[in-house]
Parts: sequence; C-alpha cells; structure tokens
Amino acid sequence: MWKLFTSIISEEIYSHLGNNGLLPEEQKGCRKKSRGTKDKLLIAKVKTKNCKRWKVDLAMGWIDYKKAFDMIPHSWILRCLETLEMADNIRSLLGNSMNIRPYSQSSIVHG
Repeated sequence: MWKLFTSIISEEIYSHLGNNGLLPEEQKGCRKKSRGTKDKLLIAKVKTKNCKRWKVDLAMGWIDYKKAFDMIPHSWILRCLETLEMADNIRSLLGNSMNIRPYSQSSIVHG
C-alpha cells in the first residue's frame, strides 16, 4: 500500500513541477525517461577511456547527494512544497504521513 501511495503522490508532484516549469533541466536524474545513475557512470567511464586514448584533456566534477531525504528536516521538505505552491491537500497528506504539521502562512513570522 505504501508503494502505491507514494507513487500516486510522486506522480502528482512531478506533474505539478512539469506543468509549471519548476523542474530544473540540470536535474536529469529526477526526470522521467532519463537514464539512471549506472548509465551515467558507464558513459563517464567510456569518455574517460577515450580521452586517455586520444590524449585529450578532460575535467569532471561529481556531487554526491547521499540520502538527501534522510539528511534534511522533513519540515524543510514541506516548506519547499509550499514555496512551489503544491496543493494544500498534498502538503497536508505528506505532513501527516511524516507526523509533521505543515507550515501555514499564519505560522510564518516575516522579519
């Protein structure tokens, strides 16, 4: 049931982000029909081998987003969903599933 629940919520969030142009082009790992991490690593390996073979300079950078969902407070996730104007029912549902009260405009102090 949990997998079904999360896939439905995920689809709603993905649709909202796509329909409103909120999913950065650089976030290819989050896009549907995008190649996965293993494919990207194999491509990088082939490029590295070819550069060595042809004696061509190559610069690469790697960023590790290890377990991001577990590393940040869940309240921040809800705040991001609010900033992205995700539907109230989705934010509330996720907040309840994480046992967190979603942010409301009245609870935010502007300084």
